[in-house]
Amino acid sequence: MQKLSLSQSLQQKLSPQQIQFIKLLQIPTVELDARIEEELEINPALEEGADEEQESKEDDSFDD
Repeated sequence: MQKLSLSQSLQQKLSPQQIQFIKLLQIPTVELDARIEEELEINPALEEGADEEQESKEDDSFDD
């Protein structure tokens, strides 16, 4: 007599970006700030986002 069986499994794989994001979430705030500053100095293509927000606020004040 033949025996039939059925099994089901679920696997989740993280992408490299997800792994990097998880590692960044685990870094203490002070170290994260230092790492961001270091990346900004190393990579000239990066800019701080706070400057963009300030510029947009200044542009809005001229419209008034």
